[in-house]
Amino acid sequence: MSEVLNVTPIENLTLQERAYQELKKALLTGQVRPGQTLNLRGLAAALGTSVMPVRDAVGRLAAEQALELMPNRAIRVPVLDRAQFDELWQLRIEMEGKAAALAAERATPEEIAEIAELCAAVRAEAGAGDVAAMLEANSVFHFAIYRSARTYILLRIIETLRMQSGPQLTDPLVYCLKVQHPFMAQTLDYHDALVAALRAGDAAATTRIRRDDLQSLADFIRARRSDG
Repeated sequence: MSEVLNVTPIENLTLQERAYQELKKALLTGQVRPGQTLNLRGLAAALGTSVMPVRDAVGRLAAEQALELMPNRAIRVPVLDRAQFDELWQLRIEMEGKAAALAAERATPEEIAEIAELCAAVRAEAGAGDVAAMLEANSVFHFAIYRSARTYILLRIIETLRMQSGPQLTDPLVYCLKVQHPFMAQTLDYHDALVAALRAGDAAATTRIRRDDLQSLADFIRARRSDG
């Protein structure tokens, strides 16, 4: 009689992880808006998979407070009230400032060269006026910095915070690019300054620049919110 092992099939595990990663990317890059409702079948069709891996991925994201499971089985992108918004962005400012400082101390010359290239890609997408591509490039740029900090726990915290805040970015930035608001030029200048501070290995400067950048972004989004 053959022994039955209590293991999960590799294929299913891979599909679940892929579904999770794709939905996480959608949140991080602002492909969904606050209050937007989704459903399992629609997500499964978009991902080209069955409902089961998507259900697992949505459950994980709900546990991370990046999605909400509604009583009618709908899935909703959370809407933050003013207090939640302020708390979330203050945490981002603190955590991402700390990770930037560690990156200045730990990033290799090769990593900094890659970060500089990614920074240029953000500027190029902003110049092209493509908000979706710019948000994706921006996410890749910043996570390259945080990975170079070599702090796994802090990276996971930042990832969760950015998933919760990502949906808030799209509409304000669509407006920003449409009217050519000076905020975008300021943001890109912050990015350039951050790369320069990383090259110099200046942890204090990277902390200050990253926190100032995030504070300006929070202020810009707050000004566009109906509750101020």
